[in-house]
Amino acid sequence: MAFFRQFPRTAYVVDGNLINIPDIFRRVGKKDIADNLAFMQEYEIQEGERVEHISHNLYRTTDYYWVILLVNNIIDPYHDWPKTKTELVAFTEQRYGSGNLHKVHHYANTSNQNIRVDYDESKFNAGTIKAITNIEHEENVNEDKRKIKLPRKEFVGEIAGQFKRLIRGR
Repeated sequence: MAFFRQFPRTAYVVDGNLINIPDIFRRVGKKDIADNLAFMQEYEIQEGERVEHISHNLYRTTDYYWVILLVNNIIDPYHDWPKTKTELVAFTEQRYGSGNLHKVHHYANTSNQNIRVDYDESKFNAGTIKAITNIEHEENVNEDKRKIKLPRKEFVGEIAGQFKRLIRGR
């Protein structure tokens, strides 16, 4: 991965042998890199779109995929990136059990009022409280992941360079 090539190397003992590996414990905060909204643009990830595709389409190279993940604080692209419909159904079945897609996950108040702890059966019967199924819940979580920020084309190289300088401690 190109991302880890930027990290300084450190000596580590494995089975009595000293090996050189990237120092993955180094961290650079997002605020240090690209907190200025003038450098960013909003983007909505499309169904099935991968981070490498976005990098290639916007920057004409896949080399900046890691910058997109970094500025959006995406640590695990397999779980923090939006799933396709097929992946989402499989994930939901695995998480809640086969045949439980449409079981109630929780209830939501459909009016724009604050939710109170007390239970009022008249609100439930009047339709202001709605059952949210497991699949609906996971679809909502998945949809929230679609809205990301992308570094503008003219600044992505500078952001990558700034990260390299900060991660190496210079």
